[in-house]
Amino acid sequence: MATSVAESLTKGMRVVAVGRLVQHNWQTPEGENRSMLGLDVEDIGPSLRFATAKVTKTQRTNSAAQAPAAADPWSTAAPTAGTAPVGAEPPF
Repeated sequence: MATSVAESLTKGMRVVAVGRLVQHNWQTPEGENRSMLGLDVEDIGPSLRFATAKVTKTQRTNSAAQAPAAADPWSTAAPTAGTAPVGAEPPF
């Protein structure tokens, strides 16, 4: 995601970010309690309030997305119409 953000957004742009607020608490060596709020970002993009954007979909680069379906043990081909075995009952 960081690469897409770096290629899509520039300094000073208004953005919309979706995520979870998280609070970090710690104690300094002097014994003072400190805290900080952070945002675990799940999705981010340009704000369209005062701008327009042109969206282009990028190819996934992780190996799981590029692996063939045959390598996925949970992947099964959907049966074509009329090819169910005789006497097969519906799954419900």
